[in-house]
Amino acid sequence: MAKLIICGGGHLALALANLAESLEFRVTVIDDRPELATYLAGRYVEFIIYPFSFGELIELYKTIFPEASPNAIFAKYLTIGGMPYLSNLRYADQPSRQYLQDLYNSVVLKDIVKRNNIRNVDLLERIIAYITANVGAAFSVTSIHTLQPSVMRHHPSVVRFSLL
Repeated sequence: MAKLIICGGGHLALALANLAESLEFRVTVIDDRPELATYLAGRYVEFIIYPFSFGELIELYKTIFPEASPNAIFAKYLTIGGMPYLSNLRYADQPSRQYLQDLYNSVVLKDIVKRNNIRNVDLLERIIAYITANVGAAFSVTSIHTLQPSVMRHHPSVVRFSLL
């Protein structure tokens, strides 16, 4: 049986999947939108893909750059992380950063903002930037309040969100 893998495609994936199945293809749709699960009726399987651990990254990185030192690989891991797709980009700096920015935009702008009906996206981005810049440090609602006091005062739901 021939295989067809559809990456993304939104609602076009549904039509293409149905057509391919009628032609006896084995169809796999890779998409992060759970609403497609309803349309694909029982043909939806969710795969959660985690970033590579440092050990896993070393193993893969060495297949691409056999001469790379552990220190160089660790520096790369600290700057761009271990998302599996980065190996397809051969860990090149600019394409890797663009991919990570696109991934961030997809998660924050498409998922969090849309699903939670967040209207002040700029404030959300500043809260996320503040929290990520202070990983490992104690911070409080008061310190987050300094990001935009007038909005925080009038929108306590933003404060509740920042505590998650």
